[in-house]
Amino acid sequence: LLEKARVISQQSLERSYHIFYQMMSGSVKGLK
Repeated sequence: LLEKARVISQQSLERSYHIFYQMMSGSVKGLK
């Protein structure tokens, strides 16, 4: 059960990270 919870939390964090990364990359392109 703990392993499943960790996997779920990691997936949600990875999704948030990807969204944050896309936002940062987009803002950097705008600055260029």
